Parts: sequence; structure tokens; C-alpha cells
Amino acid sequence: MKDLTFDPERHAYYARGLEIPGVTQVMGGLNDFLGLDPDVLEAARDRGTRVHEATVAYDCSGHRLEASSLRLYLDAWTQFRADTGFAPTAIEEQVYSERHRYAGTVDRVGPLKGVLAIIDIKTTTAMNPVTALQLAAYQEAYNAGRKEKAQERWAVQLRKDGTYRLHQYKDRADLSVFLACVQIFNWKERNLRR
Repeated sequence: MKDLTFDPERHAYYARGLEIPGVTQVMGGLNDFLGLDPDVLEAARDRGTRVHEATVAYDCSGHRLEASSLRLYLDAWTQFRADTGFAPTAIEEQVYSERHRYAGTVDRVGPLKGVLAIIDIKTTTAMNPVTALQLAAYQEAYNAGRKEKAQERWAVQLRKDGTYRLHQYKDRADLSVFLACVQIFNWKERNLRR
């Protein structure tokens, strides 16, 4: 959508000047990180951000980090691409569902095993089931108004030992659950954030 903008400092999306909730913001209540050391959590977030930046640099220009603590994560990404032949047609694309009023940034879109797919890059040691909802939201927003629709949803879990795991999400109920989260988020914004 041409009218969608993103403020990286606030991590906020805007459509026609109005702030629009992001996918991760909508699902905020589902990610329970209670009991985790805040420093460990912050280090994991930082690592994920830096790995995403490294994969973008590689996908856009072929640039590889050679002497970096992230090298093995990037090795996992390049191995995934080599093994599957995945070549992204969209990288870090911002998407917006005008119908459901939410926005997000899709890590990658492209053909995987011959089918157009939404791809999310993860650096976590264990996969969070909430990823299924996240990808369903991205798929819905990405497909809005397009002739060529993304048919599948995958997460590529990059591991610190330089390997990767693919996780496919097929449950059609995932989008319904995410949209219920949107409704709850909007209700809270109207009634509890005064």
C-alpha cells in the first residue's frame, strides 16, 4: 500500500496519517516472557535484529559477514537458499490489511518448492507456536489486492551451529485466531487506554 509508512524509532506503522497496530503489537499478550532474565531477552532480540540485517545484506547484494559472531546464522541462511533454491521476490516488505486494520513487515516472499510462500526468519532456540498466527497475518495482508497470492507459510529457524530447520504452518484456523487478537487489541484500545 502506497499510503503505509513505518517509523523505525517508534516501531509504529501509519496509514493515511493514522497509527495502525503492528502484527507483533496485536499479539503482545500471547508472548509470555515472564521469568526470563531481561538481559538474556534483550540479547536475543539484538541478535535477531542483527541476523535479519545480515540476511538482508546477503539477499540484496551477496555480501557475507566473514568475521562475525553472526557468521554461522548467515551460513544457515545461505545453506537454506542453496538447498531449496529459494530466491526472494520481496525482502522486508511492509504490508497492510485495510480490511482488518493492522500492518507488519514480512521478512521474505518468494517461491519455495514451486509455491509462492511467506517466509519468516527466526533465530530462537525453540519455535514459538505464536509464529503460526504471525505468518497467517502476514499472508492475509500480503495477499490483499494481489493477483498472485502467497499460498504457503514457512519459518526458517537459523541455528547457532550453522544449520537450519524449516517449519511449515498449514492450520487454516490460524488467521481466525489472529483476527480475534485484533478484536481484543482494538477493544482494549477503545475501553482501557483512556
